[in-house]
Order: sequence, then structure tokens, then C-alpha cells
Amino acid sequence: MEEDNEEVLDELLGDPMKNYYNYSAKYSLNTDLRLYTNDYKIGHIYLCPYVVVSSGQQPFLQFLLNKKIYTNPSTKKLDTYFQFYEFFYMDGLDIMATCQKMLNVLFLKQTNFVNHHFECNGFLNEECNMYIFFDCSPLNKDSTVTNINHIWLALSSEIVGERKIYDTQIHENVTMFFENNPDFLYLKDMYEHDYELPVAGYSGSSKVNTEFMSVFGLSKTQRETYMGPYYYFTNYENALTIALFNKKADPKSQGGINRFAVFKGKTVDDVSVPDETGSWATEYDSVYIKYLNLDAVAYEKRPIIHKEILVVKSYEQQVPISYYLLG
Repeated sequence: MEEDNEEVLDELLGDPMKNYYNYSAKYSLNTDLRLYTNDYKIGHIYLCPYVVVSSGQQPFLQFLLNKKIYTNPSTKKLDTYFQFYEFFYMDGLDIMATCQKMLNVLFLKQTNFVNHHFECNGFLNEECNMYIFFDCSPLNKDSTVTNINHIWLALSSEIVGERKIYDTQIHENVTMFFENNPDFLYLKDMYEHDYELPVAGYSGSSKVNTEFMSVFGLSKTQRETYMGPYYYFTNYENALTIALFNKKADPKSQGGINRFAVFKGKTVDDVSVPDETGSWATEYDSVYIKYLNLDAVAYEKRPIIHKEILVVKSYEQQVPISYYLLG
């Protein structure tokens, strides 16, 4: 009965409520910084800036992370990982002013060098470690060019699922915080149901196509039709292979990699047999191919990539969130 009422209400309200969301987890945060400063004379402050993207099939969260360089102790070479932006707290430091200054530096390009006040939702602390949340949604307008833009935004599913962005690992401190506080990963709809968390999908191509897709998204395939004429995404490693293939085919052109937020919807997992008519789409929104059985594919139709492929049936199931051009 409750679901029937919700369907009727959806029909009456129509599109105006399509992208309604509530980040209800933020209401559990403390807003009085004195609750922290009265108890701790030294501590660690972790910034949790986030943006809400509402241009896709469903609204979703992304969290701003810092790409840090360090010397890998096992290889003795420079390496990178993603961590919270952070600073050390000592008694007397103005925490809010410091956070605002850091965010203004990070979003310098987006604010056109004009000082901006960032909305603070509040904080929670685990002993002397403070995690303070800021809503930066008004400043998130475009798919980011990750070669030149230092704004790195992680999907909720990347933080606790893939635990990486492109090929760079997300530090366990970030993952553990959200695993211990999972409500902060989700937006809720008007009925207080969790919205689906989109997964990261990648596509490799030429520079021209990469820049095009960063605005208009991935086009329906005209080539790889072993699961029907739909939208084919893969993982970072496969996308890199395709991008390098494009670069090799035309040395004058850069290859590129697009990263998307992809909504799987109702999905069927671990398919290995081709379905060129796309009959799966009558019942499902997506299909995941862990490893395609090439023996079942005609030689002339065999794809460059045949494993770790996510196929979705609708254009609206994707949102371009960043892209990367090969050097």
C-alpha cells in the first residue's frame, strides 16, 4: 500500500520532484565548535567538502580529496594517494577561518579569485580528530580536466568500493571513516529512501572524442554490439589500453580517458555469452561482463577489450565527471 501511494504521488508531482534530495546525515553533525575546542588543546582537522550532482538520473555525492605525493617505502619511488585535506589544530587556532581560507584556495578558479563563504554543515569528532563538512555544490559546474585541475572529486562508491580514482588509491583513513559512518555516503529521496550510489565507469578514446564526451557523455556504440547497441563502460586499465591504442594509431593525437558516474539500476552480473539483440534490456537496466567468452564471438567482431565491461541501456544512466588526456 505504501509503495502504491508513493507511485501515485510521483505521478501527481511529476518532474519537479525528480531530483529532490535530502542529505539527512548532516543533521547529526555538531555545529558548536566550542564542543571541540573546550575539550582538546591539540588535534587534527579533516575537511570533508562535498558536492551534490543533480544533473543525472538521480542526484549523487562527490567528496573533495587531496592527491598527495609520497615516497613509497617498498619501491623508493614517488607515488600518490588520495587523503582528506587536513591541518593540525593547536589551542587558539580559528578552525573555521582556517577551513574557509583553505577552501578558497582550492576553489580559486571556480570563485574567479573572489572570496567565497562556504556553507559549513557541522562536524563530528572521534576523540581529537575532527571531520568537518562543507557543501560546495554551487561551485561544481563542469566535468573536471584532471591534468590541470587539482580538484579531485570521489564518488561514494569509489571511496568504499573501488577505493581508487583512476589508478590512484584512496587512503584507508578516508575509507575507514566512511565505513564507520556510512550514512554520509548517501542522499535520500522524498520518502527517505537511499538513492542508488553510481559506480565509476571509464572509456578510452582520442583527444577529440574525450573532450566531446566530457560534455555530452558516451554515445551509443556503433562498433561493439556483442551485447546490443547500448552504452559500454569499462575499468581504468582497459580504458587506458584503448586510449593508448588510439594514440598509437595517430601519433599526432593525444589519447584520453573519460570517467563517468554510472547508474546500474536493475542489473545482471557476470555474463559471459554475447547477446547481440540486447534481449537483456527488456528486463534489466545494465549488464556486467566479467569475462566475455570470445569463442562465442565471430572473429571479425571480437572487441579489443573483452573483460570488466558494464553495459547500460539508457543514455540517462551516465554523468561525465572528469577526463584525463595522455601526455
